[in-house]
Amino acid sequence: MKVYRQGDIALIEERAPDNPERWKMAPGWLVLARGEESGHEHVLFGPGILCWPVVEHGQALEVWAPAGARLEHPEHGPIDVPPGAYKILRQRQYKWPDPPDYEDDPSQDWEDAID
Repeated sequence: MKVYRQGDIALIEERAPDNPERWKMAPGWLVLARGEESGHEHVLFGPGILCWPVVEHGQALEVWAPAGARLEHPEHGPIDVPPGAYKILRQRQYKWPDPPDYEDDPSQDWEDAID
């Protein structure tokens, strides 16, 4: 099993679909993810790309690129993906909350707490 990773997107090789006639044809390209802050897109380009199922709010999408494809993103180098079927996974980045500002918080004066 091969894995191709570009930023927070991973393409995991799978076996070819049993019933490709039920899959949806992409118009030569398929947006796999869009950056929440930057708006940049991870786009898979290639002839005859099929996808299934299109999951609106899920984390996974399956694609079949019988002629291969190219994964592109403005902040990463392109990746040439060989012909095959892939599960697409997106790893979202966790945004940590800002730490509290202890300098302005009198309850954090350790010298007073010790006395």
